[in-house]
Amino acid sequence: MLSRRQFFTISLIMLVLFFLFQVTSVLKEQWNQYDKNEYAQTAYTKLSAGDLYRINRSAKTISESYVLLIGDAQEDALGKMVKLWCEYAKRDLLCCQSLEEVPWEEIPTPKLILLDSNYLDFAGETEQLAKLAEKGTDLIFCNLPDVNTIAENKALRELLGIFSVRKAEVQLLGIDLFEGFLLGGRAIYQVEEDAGEEEKKQQDLDLTVPWYEVRSGTKTYMLGLIDKEAYEAKNEKMKLENENFPSIIWRNSVGDGHVFAVNGNYMEDVTALGILSGMVYELEEYTVYPVINAQSFVVANYAGLSSESDDTMQQLYSRSQKAAFQDIFWPSLTSISSRSQDRPTVFLAPKLDYDTQEAPDGKQLVFYLKMFREGKIENGLSLYCTSQTPLTKKLEADEAFYKENVPDYTIRALYVDRDNEKEYGRIKQARALESVRTVYMGYDGTDAPAYYREKEVTKQRATQDGFVHTFSDNLRLRSLETALGYSSIMVDMNRLVMPEDIQEDVWEKCSERLASYTVTYWKPFQAFDKTTLSEGDQRIRRFFAISGTGSQYEKKDNRITLKIDSFDGQAFFILRTHNKSVSGVKGGSFREIEKHAYLITADQKDVTITLENDISLFYTDKG
Repeated sequence: MLSRRQFFTISLIMLVLFFLFQVTSVLKEQWNQYDKNEYAQTAYTKLSAGDLYRINRSAKTISESYVLLIGDAQEDALGKMVKLWCEYAKRDLLCCQSLEEVPWEEIPTPKLILLDSNYLDFAGETEQLAKLAEKGTDLIFCNLPDVNTIAENKALRELLGIFSVRKAEVQLLGIDLFEGFLLGGRAIYQVEEDAGEEEKKQQDLDLTVPWYEVRSGTKTYMLGLIDKEAYEAKNEKMKLENENFPSIIWRNSVGDGHVFAVNGNYMEDVTALGILSGMVYELEEYTVYPVINAQSFVVANYAGLSSESDDTMQQLYSRSQKAAFQDIFWPSLTSISSRSQDRPTVFLAPKLDYDTQEAPDGKQLVFYLKMFREGKIENGLSLYCTSQTPLTKKLEADEAFYKENVPDYTIRALYVDRDNEKEYGRIKQARALESVRTVYMGYDGTDAPAYYREKEVTKQRATQDGFVHTFSDNLRLRSLETALGYSSIMVDMNRLVMPEDIQEDVWEKCSERLASYTVTYWKPFQAFDKTTLSEGDQRIRRFFAISGTGSQYEKKDNRITLKIDSFDGQAFFILRTHNKSVSGVKGGSFREIEKHAYLITADQKDVTITLENDISLFYTDKG
């Protein structure tokens, strides 16, 4: 039995604990300033499109480190990607639609020429290209002419480093991306024969290519995989080594220059950005270039404030729409983003159908804003709706809803779905959008993943669908991380509210895929920062204000000096070397992304990076 003293002591301890928990809860509630957008000030910068560094594109103004494109940067997908890469990499660009158009007498000899084979006459111009390479100009064939042109032109094969055209067309089993070209390490894009249906859906790369066997002395970065045993069995006298497999991306040396070749259509969307950055890295002793350094996790169309889809939610989850979002979707989303250490931005959809009389739930809005504040999550507004209500009317209703429940809340981020991208241009001056600083849009591989939408507003595009991750998605992820240190996962909750496939579009399966993808495929890029969209907006503005490469980035002995123009508090760079490590950074800090690749954070406008030789172990036999 307990004595009175023991009973009193235990009771007192319980009372103190109860009091502490209650006080903590009350203080937490009082300190939660959910009615204010914390990112409205903390992620703000005055920079706008007027501060954007613009590359030179005139023969009279280009710098000596300019890039020459033989192609069309205005109309063709390939040319547009080259132009976009130059803008991101801060490299002047001179574009001509033929070699004859190039004003050779007016410009310095280009150090780098990018070639669209559709604009070349190989019968008459191969020799001219070879002479440029021999004298030290590096050539990048962003695509190749048809296989017959290569087979019939010996000089072109020698320029490209092709030993033979083994087959005009071969069906690959997969593709091998070698380590060290793009960030993220080696990747083998091949589905095993016994793989399940879900794994087979990942293979969406073009596996039908000409079979070019490259010469010894070339360097291959991406290789096609074929069934070696089946091929040797069919061709009894032929032994096939790995170096004989079909080459996809490779480099040949010609005189003092180098020639890159891309066998396929990889340069026609944003995947080209990282491939070009990887090629430049292979040409230089080291490369250092500015990046955005922003990894966002975006939840679009979060319809947890209304009840339009109660019937569907009851059928699938035995709950109302509000309850399904609050009890099932929300805890799971926060758990997934916590595991991946993401900082989500959630675009609330107050209503989906604005033709109904039902008002969105203000109490649910307050509930989520409190959760957002506690979890450092950003709230944005979605333009999406299922009714034919004009967007101006929708925005008026949303503005009134926010004013009634959180009158001082500032919206900085707006989600514009694909159907409303053109419509946004007509309503962007709406009063409800006056405070918007960044517009978020879905994936479009032919458009810039990050840029200015107008003078005061940036544009950020999704780069990955959170519920799908194919091989081309993964290649694009590695490419964008290499070029920009940027990626954006979009989780569209409309897929759950209005499922097209009841069996597949259920949260149990969707969340399982989302959790697996975010933890697995982003693991090699943990050195980059997780950001909300407003934080990403700030970094995009700073990134675009930085001026070009050249004299600003200098190397002397084992020191690289960065002199950053238009410095606005912080800037980020990727440094890649071939045989040196970073030992220290003055004026900033560094993080290792992978071997010989570093994320440099500049906290001052003048930064000095100190390198050191890699430590090698030498063994001697003393016999």
